[in-house]
Amino acid sequence: MRTNTTNLMRSIPLILLLLIALPLSAQREVSIDSITTYATRYYTAYPDSAQYYLHKGIRLAEDAGDNFNKGIFLTKLIQQKTRIRDYDSARYYFKKSQQFLRDSGELTLLPDSHSELAETYYYMEKMDSALFHFKAADSLYTIDNDSIGILISKNNVAQVHQILGNFDLAIENMLAAAQNVDTTQYKFIKVQLYHNVAQLYSQIQEPELAREYEGRSLELALTNPNWPEDIVLAYVSLARFAIADEDFDKALDLIGKADDFVTEQNLEMVRYQVRSTRAAYLVARGEYEAAISEIEPTLALVAEEKRSDFEAFSLNMNLGISYLETGRPGDAIEVFERMLGESLEDRRLEDIATIEESLSRAYERTGDYRASLEHFRQFTTYQDSVLGEQKQYAIRDALVRYETEKKERQLAETRADLAERELEVKRKNNLIFGGFGLALILGLLTYLVYSRQRLRNRQLQKENELREALAEIETQNKLQEQRLRISRDLHDNIGSQLTFIISSLDSLRMRTEPTNKEAGKKISSISSFTRDTIYELRDTIWAMNKKSITIEDLSSRISNFIDKARDATSGVEFSFELGENCSSDHLFTSVKGMNVYRIIQEAVNNALKHADASNISVVFDSGQGQMLVHITDDGKGFTRPDQLSSHGLLNMEKRAKEIEGDLHIDSSDKGTKVTLSFPG
Repeated sequence: MRTNTTNLMRSIPLILLLLIALPLSAQREVSIDSITTYATRYYTAYPDSAQYYLHKGIRLAEDAGDNFNKGIFLTKLIQQKTRIRDYDSARYYFKKSQQFLRDSGELTLLPDSHSELAETYYYMEKMDSALFHFKAADSLYTIDNDSIGILISKNNVAQVHQILGNFDLAIENMLAAAQNVDTTQYKFIKVQLYHNVAQLYSQIQEPELAREYEGRSLELALTNPNWPEDIVLAYVSLARFAIADEDFDKALDLIGKADDFVTEQNLEMVRYQVRSTRAAYLVARGEYEAAISEIEPTLALVAEEKRSDFEAFSLNMNLGISYLETGRPGDAIEVFERMLGESLEDRRLEDIATIEESLSRAYERTGDYRASLEHFRQFTTYQDSVLGEQKQYAIRDALVRYETEKKERQLAETRADLAERELEVKRKNNLIFGGFGLALILGLLTYLVYSRQRLRNRQLQKENELREALAEIETQNKLQEQRLRISRDLHDNIGSQLTFIISSLDSLRMRTEPTNKEAGKKISSISSFTRDTIYELRDTIWAMNKKSITIEDLSSRISNFIDKARDATSGVEFSFELGENCSSDHLFTSVKGMNVYRIIQEAVNNALKHADASNISVVFDSGQGQMLVHITDDGKGFTRPDQLSSHGLLNMEKRAKEIEGDLHIDSSDKGTKVTLSFPG
């Protein structure tokens, strides 16, 4: 299933829309200053009313001889026409506004006009034209030295590049925008940029950071009622994160809030986003018939509203999946083939890879293994060349550089603050000692020389500390890049190959098992072993991608392992306990955390395979500067001394030595207790 759906980006409105919402009254007379506020409020719920107010604003501005506001209203008509997907009218008002702005000399509004037309082309799926006009707006904002306009335009340029697969250019422009996300005073800009940063973190498998930034987006959007669509976007984005976590109660609650808000604000033009998310929820729950019933009328609504192909991507993808899972592979192939043609035409590379993978599974269900293999190869090609190494490296490298630049700015601010404080101390000292008169001049000069030297020494010391801190940051970044490169190779190359092997073995088992059950069992055993290998590979990649691991991270991994062991074994009771003395945010190195996890795995597996135990418990505790792990079972223990030298036990002892720990095994006919202690 597609986990990162195409973002429904819109051009962020300009600062001319930053007006306080006024009480609505259809009968009251409105002023030029209030026109934009009324039009903005009505864009989605009542587009005809929005158009009425904008035309009224043009007439009022003409009567007052106000060319600036007339230019604003002409420009906003482009946006209003785009909202109702009347693209021909949007392009008409662009030409009209450009001509008027040049004739009237109101050239500062020219980049706004380009930005609005770029949004029009974006929803027409003419990405080259959209990119051209967003870049034109960016150039004009730069000439005008409009910092907010530059921030907005670079964010928009970044999103178009991302859709086109130009990830290096996307990251370059996103960084230029994201560096100012915490400094801009305009809430609606922060809301959109927080959402975009969340999507970036989601794409590089950093779900916690993604949720953090999407949560910030929602929290800020709720305080800014002038942009209700941002609230809907934040709700559905968080709902999709909850679906990915299989937290279905939370997902359903968020979808309900989004749906209620759409009804309350009469935002019918964005209700399809809520329906699309509800369809994703139903597919994740395996309720495929219900999903089809939700998706088919929603697609009709999307077509009626003239939504673009990539706006309907998630709906079509989940429809194809639902057809496939309800025994209709032919219908699924028809949906996927149509989507592939649209994505190839628009050069949406990430979507192409997702569709190729789905087509491979669909053709496999029909028994056309040749077509299945060919589409799987296409999926691997796109994943490796675009979505794998290039994208992951570009995004991670950019985020590392962004964090480094942020730390450097913080260090520079600290240095400036220290220098300012020291100068303040110097000025105060001069004032105090200046009052002693000519008799103390010699003493004052001596003190000043000493004070200057002391300040100089302090500054030198601080500069050395800053240089050392920067050097340490650079070293850490290089080490992190090495880890990422290795984990990328493991995930993209070995992981995809193992996945294809599993798919092939499952298909072979289904054909073989009815006639040869023994061979079917062997194939099933090989497939299970390969899946276990993938789980081991994911655990290794998980550790390699982190500089450090908290006890909370480690206990979560141990709990997942215990749950899997419980599901796979009958007649054995499992328990896992985290001692009260353990702090959840206590940090280990990734090497130490992985070794502890492997020792627990080996001890539990030994108890399952050899001890005939009824109860197995794992306790994680700390005391006297040591971390303690106890793995206890009530089985038959070791019956032969030579069992102590088995390969698994030797591996446990070796891992304990690598983390400077001690491993003690106490075994009898009443059970076995494995105790690991290591420095905390």
